Amino acid sequence: MAYVTHCQYDIFISYSHKDDLTWIAAFERALVQELRGKLGNDPVVWRDEENIRLGQNWKDTIRESIQATAVFVAILSPGYQFSDWCMHERKCFTDHFKDTAEMKVVLKAGSAYRFLKIVKSPWEDDAHREFFSAAQDMEFFVRDASGIDRELVPGAHRGGGTSDISDTKGHAAEGRNRICGNASGRCPRCHQ
Repeated sequence: MAYVTHCQYDIFISYSHKDDLTWIAAFERALVQELRGKLGNDPVVWRDEENIRLGQNWKDTIRESIQATAVFVAILSPGYQFSDWCMHERKCFTDHFKDTAEMKVVLKAGSAYRFLKIVKSPWEDDAHREFFSAAQDMEFFVRDASGIDRELVPGAHRGGGTSDISDTKGHAAEGRNRICGNASGRCPRCHQ
């Protein structure tokens, strides 16, 4: 059962299959571990590597899962930028809101969008910064003095090539039950 009320899934992870699936799985494990510590139980995460069964209509399954999700996490990379399917997933999520303001949830320390950008690898000319620029993001790469980008491995500590995923847990945990709520008490996404 999802932690966020009225939603089947707490988090939907959208990523390019051209990316390193080991990195994607490590990110998911680190995120779940951090949220487990903050929330006291595991969030329900949807990722196609784990949630599609053989013979299942995967396009319908993905669409239905996105529509039943509280938070959309996009793992940005050049492969993600040019993926028609990733664009379809984003559109499926954002089409459930009248505008971007409806995607916001009020937190103790301000507000956050229900769309989170995880920048695994920057886009050419840093175009990822312009992509849904209002949404919060977290970079999992470092750029050295000569302009060379190096991906970081999701983990518990900064430095040594790892990145602290705990920066993202606060948004998810703090907004927990308010993510699917609004002033009327009905969720504009889940319609409950």
